[in-house]
Amino acid sequence: MLSKLVAVALAASLQPVMAGTLVLDFEDLTTTKLLSGTYNGVDISGSAWSARSNNGNCGGTISFERGETCTALLIANDPGKPDVVGEKSVTLGLTGGFVDAVSFAYSGKTNEKLLSVTIFDAQGGTLASLVGLEGSECASGFVYCNWSDADGPATTLSFKGVASYITFTAAKDNTVLLDSLNFTLATGTPPQALPEPGSVALAFGALGALGWTRRRTAR
Repeated sequence: MLSKLVAVALAASLQPVMAGTLVLDFEDLTTTKLLSGTYNGVDISGSAWSARSNNGNCGGTISFERGETCTALLIANDPGKPDVVGEKSVTLGLTGGFVDAVSFAYSGKTNEKLLSVTIFDAQGGTLASLVGLEGSECASGFVYCNWSDADGPATTLSFKGVASYITFTAAKDNTVLLDSLNFTLATGTPPQALPEPGSVALAFGALGALGWTRRRTAR
């Protein structure tokens, strides 16, 4: 019985090590520019722009408000040019894959269904999708201000299996912002994510107790 309890304690203490999380908040991007290639370990392609807000001291050109946030991801052909007709998409891929769920916040600038999201495995098979997420027009003077997580949890898309990439599709050009994308990595903890000292102490304590239990059983 004791050994089972020790095993549970050990698993709980090491859980942060075994299941890593990657969060994209884009705050390190200080200008509005096209995003392509690799960003923070994620392969980005399509109509993806870092969108720097013109709110407060952010010093950008995109009209949006989100608390202390200054940068988000804009799905657009080119925010500096007239909008083009048709859908625009952004694809984010993780080489090692991701599991369980993806959560994110979004803001759509008009009161209509603007955003669809699809998660794919490495073979291109669909693991999960959300269709027709609605935007909400601002009354504050900003183009984007009403965020999906303003009054509750982030939008979450759960799935089974190991995903390789996720696609966000806006029904119209230059109408959707994304932020706070949260992935659970399939390959473990990112290098910068270390276990808390208390978790390490608990893990060693659990290992010591397990060894003591086995010695008593051997006698």
